[in-house]
Amino acid sequence: MGHLRFPVLVLSLLMVTACLGIEKAGPGVFQAEKSYQVTLGKSWTALPFDARTNLQEMTIDGVLLNVLVLGTDISDGDALIYSADPKKLVPRFRAGMTDREIVEFLRDSLEYNGLVDVKISNLRPDEFPPETGVRFNFTTKTQIGLAMKGDGKAVIFDDKLFFLLFVAPAEYYYDLHADEVESIFDSARFPQSASG
Repeated sequence: MGHLRFPVLVLSLLMVTACLGIEKAGPGVFQAEKSYQVTLGKSWTALPFDARTNLQEMTIDGVLLNVLVLGTDISDGDALIYSADPKKLVPRFRAGMTDREIVEFLRDSLEYNGLVDVKISNLRPDEFPPETGVRFNFTTKTQIGLAMKGDGKAVIFDDKLFFLLFVAPAEYYYDLHADEVESIFDSARFPQSASG
């Protein structure tokens, strides 16, 4: 069994969160695990922070319909996919990656996690104060063929990777919260830059 299947991952995540509990976040400033902050214009559901992968997931309509992933403090050699087998080859972050390599790492991680044929578009520089990072859009499909669309934003800060990813079904749900997601991505900044 080489890859986690998207529905299995989502169902597992739902079972874990049912046990651990979830919290409401927003509207207002949300701190991504003592890292960067974003401003939420709506109320989101924040799933528990995963300390193994340094990922915080949030949703408005449920994880099957949309998910915003906040990645924090990803160090050299870290993976976004937890594997109990340390010998298993998973995509790993390297501190010296270029913007294009960062996007490819995120793409490969999405595919390893069960999405199919992730196609990146509109790669461009974007402010992630106090740094300049990279922003991009992508299209993909689930294992059962559901067309998905998404956005990403990433930056290396103090030799660590920080990023936001949003993904939702291409039909209806991606566009439903497009303005909110755009605003969240634009608001991302590290606390020392929050006033500037």
